[in-house]
Amino acid sequence: MTYGTLTDYATGEVIRPATRQEWEFTAKAIDDGKPEGIFRDGERTVYVDGGPDPVVGDQAIRDFQDEAGRFGDQEQVAICGRALDGDGEARAECAELIRDYRCREAEALT
Repeated sequence: MTYGTLTDYATGEVIRPATRQEWEFTAKAIDDGKPEGIFRDGERTVYVDGGPDPVVGDQAIRDFQDEAGRFGDQEQVAICGRALDGDGEARAECAELIRDYRCREAEALT
């Protein structure tokens, strides 16, 4: 899982992938009303751009494909099939839909 990128506040330069601790600090700061969760990292003023991006693996795509098939969505079944066959664009589309579904599922629980 990735947690966004550590980004230089002054230049917008991506420094490196953010750690979970950096992302959590930034998320808490934003929740507390502080601007962008800015903090110091050595000599730089930085922030975390983005957030958790769970990897969507082949099994998740297969499960999504099966569910789409049960609901008669043959277009999505085909897209998932292309994703599993190595089509990067199809994989990105499936991953986005799966993450969106997971978010809506989590929101329904809260």
